[in-house]
Amino acid sequence: MDPNTTCPLKPFDRALKAYLAGLPQDKKKFKFVDLCRGSGVVAPQEIHDLIDSEVSNRTLSGPAKRLFNRIVTAVKDLSGVIDQIARCKDMFDLMKDELRSLADLIENMTDYEDLYGNSETMQNLFFRSYTNIISFWHRVHKECKRTEFGSFRRSLTSARLNKLKSIVGNLKVDVNSISQKAFIEQAKLDAKEHSSAEKERTMAGEERAMAGEERTKAGEERSKQSDWRQKQSDVNYIELSTQIRKFLTPRADFANSNYHEKNLQHYKTDTCQWLTEDPNFIDWSNSTPSPENAIFCVSGPAGFGKSILSSYTIQHLQEKRNAAVAFFFCQFSEPCENARDILLLFALQLFNIYFARKLPVDEALCHRVLCCTSMPQIQDLIKELSDNLCSDGPVCFVVDGLDEAQKGSSQQTISSVLKFVCEKMLESSKLWITMRKQARPVDCYEMVVKHFPHFAFEMTNQTEADVVRYLEAKFAILEQRFGELSDDDRIIFHFSKNYLKARAKGHFLWARLMTEDLEGIEDAQDLLKRLHGFPERLDDLYRDIFCRIRSDNRKIASKIIGLVAFSRRQLRVEEVREAAILLVTRGKKGADDGGLVKMPANTILSKFTALVEIDKGLPDSEGSCRLVHSSVLEFLINHPKVLGDEPALQITPRAIADACLNYLARPVYGNLLKMRSLESEVIEWLDSSGNSMDGHHFVQYAAKYWPRHLEDIDPDKAIRGRVTRFVESKNFQTCMQIQTIWIQGKFDVYSVGGRKSILRNLPEWLISSPSVNGGRPEVSKHWSDYRVLLHDWRRLLSCGGCHDSEPECPVLAFRGDIDRIWWPSLGSNNIFSGFTGRYVSFSLVENADNAPSKRENRFEALCVTLDRLIALRFIAWNHQAGTLEFICEHWASTSPGCAPTVQRKQTIRTDDVASNWRLYSKHDSAVTGGSRELLGKPVMFSATGECLRIGAQVFILNSENDYDPLTSNEVDKDVPEYFEEVVNRGAYVAIGSRAYSTAKEIRDHPRFENRFGKDFQNFEQASTHGKRTEYSDDEYSDDDDDDDDRTSSDESSGAGEAEGYETWSEGSTEVDDEILLDSDTEESLSGSDTESSAENDTDSSANSQDFQDDSDDSDDSDSDSDENEPPNVDVGFEDRPNVTHDDESDDESASDSAPPDFVNRDLDSDDEDELWGHVVDSHLGIFSSRRPPLRHRSGWPKARARSKMLLVVLDNSGNHPKKLFQFEHPLSLMLYESPPAIHPHEPLVVWPLGAGDIVFADFELKTYFTRKVKASAPYSRNISTKLHFHPSGRFLHVAFVEAQLGYQGRPSTHKHKNQTPRLPALKLSALLSTYRLSSTKTTRSPPSLIHRVKVDLGEHLTLTPTRIPFTFTWANDDLFISRHTEDLILFRISLFARQTREQNILTPRNRVILPDTTPSRDVHFIPSFNGTPARIILSSELSGPRIPSIDVNADPLAQLFRLALAMENDGPLSREMLSPPVGCLLQEEDIGEWVKMDEVPVPKRQGAGKLDQRKERFDPVDDCDVAPYLRFV
Repeated sequence: MDPNTTCPLKPFDRALKAYLAGLPQDKKKFKFVDLCRGSGVVAPQEIHDLIDSEVSNRTLSGPAKRLFNRIVTAVKDLSGVIDQIARCKDMFDLMKDELRSLADLIENMTDYEDLYGNSETMQNLFFRSYTNIISFWHRVHKECKRTEFGSFRRSLTSARLNKLKSIVGNLKVDVNSISQKAFIEQAKLDAKEHSSAEKERTMAGEERAMAGEERTKAGEERSKQSDWRQKQSDVNYIELSTQIRKFLTPRADFANSNYHEKNLQHYKTDTCQWLTEDPNFIDWSNSTPSPENAIFCVSGPAGFGKSILSSYTIQHLQEKRNAAVAFFFCQFSEPCENARDILLLFALQLFNIYFARKLPVDEALCHRVLCCTSMPQIQDLIKELSDNLCSDGPVCFVVDGLDEAQKGSSQQTISSVLKFVCEKMLESSKLWITMRKQARPVDCYEMVVKHFPHFAFEMTNQTEADVVRYLEAKFAILEQRFGELSDDDRIIFHFSKNYLKARAKGHFLWARLMTEDLEGIEDAQDLLKRLHGFPERLDDLYRDIFCRIRSDNRKIASKIIGLVAFSRRQLRVEEVREAAILLVTRGKKGADDGGLVKMPANTILSKFTALVEIDKGLPDSEGSCRLVHSSVLEFLINHPKVLGDEPALQITPRAIADACLNYLARPVYGNLLKMRSLESEVIEWLDSSGNSMDGHHFVQYAAKYWPRHLEDIDPDKAIRGRVTRFVESKNFQTCMQIQTIWIQGKFDVYSVGGRKSILRNLPEWLISSPSVNGGRPEVSKHWSDYRVLLHDWRRLLSCGGCHDSEPECPVLAFRGDIDRIWWPSLGSNNIFSGFTGRYVSFSLVENADNAPSKRENRFEALCVTLDRLIALRFIAWNHQAGTLEFICEHWASTSPGCAPTVQRKQTIRTDDVASNWRLYSKHDSAVTGGSRELLGKPVMFSATGECLRIGAQVFILNSENDYDPLTSNEVDKDVPEYFEEVVNRGAYVAIGSRAYSTAKEIRDHPRFENRFGKDFQNFEQASTHGKRTEYSDDEYSDDDDDDDDRTSSDESSGAGEAEGYETWSEGSTEVDDEILLDSDTEESLSGSDTESSAENDTDSSANSQDFQDDSDDSDDSDSDSDENEPPNVDVGFEDRPNVTHDDESDDESASDSAPPDFVNRDLDSDDEDELWGHVVDSHLGIFSSRRPPLRHRSGWPKARARSKMLLVVLDNSGNHPKKLFQFEHPLSLMLYESPPAIHPHEPLVVWPLGAGDIVFADFELKTYFTRKVKASAPYSRNISTKLHFHPSGRFLHVAFVEAQLGYQGRPSTHKHKNQTPRLPALKLSALLSTYRLSSTKTTRSPPSLIHRVKVDLGEHLTLTPTRIPFTFTWANDDLFISRHTEDLILFRISLFARQTREQNILTPRNRVILPDTTPSRDVHFIPSFNGTPARIILSSELSGPRIPSIDVNADPLAQLFRLALAMENDGPLSREMLSPPVGCLLQEEDIGEWVKMDEVPVPKRQGAGKLDQRKERFDPVDDCDVAPYLRFV
């Protein structure tokens, strides 16, 4: 506080007082203190001005300053005293500049103090700032008062200047703090003002809202009216309504509406009026809906007119109460086993009323309707429509005839519908139900309605007056027909009328049948005769009516009535006529058909039927037939012999069962239907006689329901024989073709109770038979063979399984082409193997029934070449004796175009010790410790078939086409215990192993015997594609191995004279960088952004160079080329020892795109290809060379050595094999299915090492060199390398399979909100390179690149490296690459450059469909040669999951979900049935001409128009008669 005033001190005064008080006693006498202690209140600006004047007086200015600056600048570089002069100048310049800044700061602080002086925080900041300012003033004042010499002396050191700078720095901090705090304080003030203003505005708004409430309501009303007018005026109003109706219309809509209309036609005016006078009905119809009075239940005897009463009630509620009524009539002739259809029917009827009342229909409502795919969603839609309609009148639901819902699960279906209405709709709607009064209770009433409050109304005599009115009207018509009656006739007439009135007693059905029966009489006397003995009971009446059918018509009548009564749906008149003719004539031409062919429908009914009526209204039909009442069906079931005791006169389900079976067994269906194209891409199917199938009316019903009708009869021996003959005949093939074309969902797979199932296409009693021992039923051969058929060909039979929901389904164009199935390949014992097919196919198993068909013991191998077809199959493994037995079969065709047969068999026996079988097989999970597939296949053939490997044992093909083992004590020491690849050329055998060192560790491990499983699992993870493994420092550690032992690619290890060693052969050269780095080529191959589906690159010879040096030998390699030889181009290999790749490489492809963020760019690798190989392996979950993924490399123990790979060449020409060459190399990246290749004439073996490295070895001179081929695209990894020498020996062909991560170009750092996420996938491609070998120095001179082509192999969701989804077939001039897909996807690639670059990659024009299991099989394509047809050989189905390729054009997220679901449903643990190896011969017309890839035609006959061909729709409830699909057990 100021002692002179009561006001508190300002921040400046407090700071000045505190600063002066804090000075030492000796410094309080300074002039600065006296200046500050002047009388009165001192303002900060006054002191600042005084200090500023002092500095101005001491600072040079004008010419003197300029002169001084020049002097200082001239001598500033001198040391010593001269430097201090400059420092003194800098000090005064600093003081002057800061004083100018302080002037503005003091002025701003004064303003801040006035604005935010109430803030304690700001007060403290002001205090601190003023303290620093005063300190600055003090320092400046002291410097100004010093003498010149003193200033110069003190400036010899920089301490004074540093102190001044320190104070200046503190001032700047204070300025920032004050500015930030001022901003905060201002924000607080603004917030307070905003809050106050907001409160004022809120109060004003409330007042305005209260004042304008009426205006707001009026505006809202006008807005609603405007919206309504807008919606009603939109052009799409009708279109949206049409879409909604189309979606909501169920299959039962026509029959339901037609039944209601027919009831209204039978309704007589002034009848049913008694209902509107009933007090309960009045209360129910007039009351406000509530659960207590919302249900009205009517019951009564059969035939009392309950259905007509329901239709009357519907009309009454609509006219008198403006009610919105949704109704459903249960009909015995139309099964109601689908609750979804009934709910859709209710929604459709309510929407029609909604539309009729002109309520809004917009896109939002349409969207909600179209999204109603589940039962709860449909229920919500019904409730929404009901809520919108109830404001204009009550909403009522009518369900008539609960007792008639007896077929199948109809009672459960009606129960679920009633439960929904009773539990969720009765708050705002009402329910009307009717049922027959009977001894047996109605389940849906007992389970649901009975437990809710309801009005119960029982019909007794209420209908008597209505029946009287009905009879009066009928007799009036009869009296007009009789004309003038005599007195006696009039008495008889009135007696008859009164007699019927008395006998009817309110029974509408009885009265109706009686009056209809009287329509044929001529006079009153006939009327009296007809009434004599007339039955009173309904059953007696039925019997009497049936007995009136003439005796000579009863055989035909029994069949027609049986067809109508026991059909699964209402049969059309055309169907009944055609089926009846077949039953009458037994299919014999010229037999008497009773005149049915040309007989009108009404005549057929009157002559051959009774109690059958026709429902009109079906498009393109005379109508559908049905019994007049459900009680008629009950009568026929209980009295099948009503027409006579003879079997031919009995009315039973056998009639329609015979009709279906006889119809499908007709000779006209002994051959497949043929397709004929009409105009506008319309197609027509013809039978074997050339007649259109449009005239075959009964065929679709028979094809769909024949097995179900045969289940309804007793399968005696005769029936079983007929069914068996039919199933084994070609008529059944035509039946399946008809099902494929016109029957929806017949071959699809369904989930029933959580279990995969298929529809039964055979009678249930034919599927299984009782076990002999009383155990589980045994599956019949017919059903077993049928499952085998569906296992391989369900995709073609079910039209891709799309359920007709995909108009662009690729299989849609081939619907009905059932002859595309490889019928003979099902096996000679399969009952369907003799069916008609367009291809010559075959099974490579002589007895498919005895072949292994399950996952165990599937050790098989195939050798498929141009001239060989060899199959090796596992037979037995004696675990106790350790012996193995295989059967080797040589297949060959006896003549071109014929299926191959077994020409020679050999039984091969070995043991698990000689073959190290346990390292290859995974039969015993307790031994292997896991179920992962090993890197090395248990058995395999070499590419030519001259070598066979069983485990680690080699067999050589001798001159008699038998395989002899390559064994001896000497060789056993040199051949690795584990190897994957073996090839030979004559006596030379090359063995390649990429994991022999790891296998050796496992075999030599001291705990091998007792922990084999865990070690073996680690081996699999390290060498193949296992999951991530945590490696410890002590496990598998080897003190002798270190990272330093990882030799380069040119270092070799081994002992003895057979060992290969590092050297440069005479043909080796130092290669120029510009030859190695073919920049143009690299750019064209690595630019993946613009890469087409297939691209090729053939360099011209103008810029070509070979690997050559100054010696004469290199010239010889060029001189031997003849004129017809392909042009010589740039070198494709890189010299491995002399070329390194670092960050300063000129490779342009590296700069085109950056690596993904997760890549460790500090990887300790000098090889970019190896780096990306590890990245791809990490994506696949693979540990390459026993090292973890890059991002986990930091924790890898150094003691963990890399695996080593081994190449051994043996000479088998002597008595004992001799090792000629051995090459050992560290494993960088694992390659799969990449065997070595031996030159056809020279001692040259070539072997891919991984990461693009390839070794060329002269196994006679024991020299070698390595070359590297860089990847063709960034972010890619070489997975497999195929080597092939041209038969002439002058060329080497190399095919690389590369996997590229899905990163194109440089990854963007910006994330777009609407960007569609990319589906994680691998892009596969094949790079084919052809190299010319030196003709004089073949084994020593590096080859020259003359041709290369790259093919896009598509994108894949994932990849199992040990199952490369492609097969390579080498021909003299072409390479054929076949994909393992359900369609034959084939690439024909020229091995040499052609005249036109676009002709280097071809594909077949025609489409060939392969079995469904092809993705799990190897596809070998052998082209046509020497007049023989082309061949497709499929290996056995593997037990692993099928991994489908992906469609890059489809929605990524939706496709990812679909593929993940498909793979989940098709995993290895869920599949039991596995297909054996099969093959097929293809003629030139089957494949078509070879065309460029972009010229492959799109098949016609596909699109939305094809979807309308289904005549028999699939009902998910009624048609779901399934049997377990044992493949999914």
